[in-house]
Formats: sequence, C-alpha cells, structure tokens
Amino acid sequence: MLLRSISTDSIFSDLDSVSGLIGKWLSEIGLTGGLLNFSQIALIILFLIVVCFIADFIARKLLLSVVEKLIERTKNTWDDVLVEQKVFKNVVHIVPAVIIGGLSPVLFKGHEFLLVTFDKIGSVYLTISIILT
Repeated sequence: MLLRSISTDSIFSDLDSVSGLIGKWLSEIGLTGGLLNFSQIALIILFLIVVCFIADFIARKLLLSVVEKLIERTKNTWDDVLVEQKVFKNVVHIVPAVIIGGLSPVLFKGHEFLLVTFDKIGSVYLTISIILT
C-alpha cells in the first residue's frame, strides 16, 4: 500500500466518515436499500474523479507555467531539453495519484473493497506516471 502512508486523519478528524455523511444525506432525501448504497458509492467516486481532474488542471496550469518560466530564464540548456521532452508535463500527473492515495482512506471508510481497489488504482497510476516521466 504505497500511497496509504499519507495521513488524512488530521484533515477529517471531526468527521465520522465522508461515506457516512453522504449516506445520511441520501437517506434524508428518500433513498433506501440498494439504491442508497449504489448512489452513495457513485457520488464518492464522482467526487474523487472531479477532485483529481481539478488538481491535475491546477498543477498543469499553475505549477507547469511557473516551472517553464523559471527554466526559460536560466542559461543552462539541459533544462530546456527537459521542457522539450515534456518531462514536467508528465511529472504533474503524479498529483492525482497522490490525491487518490490520500483521499481513498477517508472517502471509502467502511467500504474495504473500494478502499483496496482505489489504493491499487492510485499505486498503479503513480507507477505509470513515474515510468512515463
């Protein structure tokens, strides 16, 4: 469990679990049984995907532009090669993998199968991102 080492306890210390909060909200609007469980899991996964896309977008637009501007100012040519080979664009894709690993224990608390599944997805995604870099 490569990504599970990220501590999320302090971030959500006052919440029982995000899954429980979403389940409570869905039951208050009238969902029950299997539809409640399916909707709860679907919303959690959708939330995780949206957060990853937003983080990737921010990392690409902000971090990448700052790094490329810094590299343009240097006299070194080796860092220009890194930009031309799009190394930094690939490095930025590590951010969503870290987010998946960090948020999975919080979002999927009580859903062990999903927790293990998304932890493995995050680890595989991180590994592929590092290899492509």
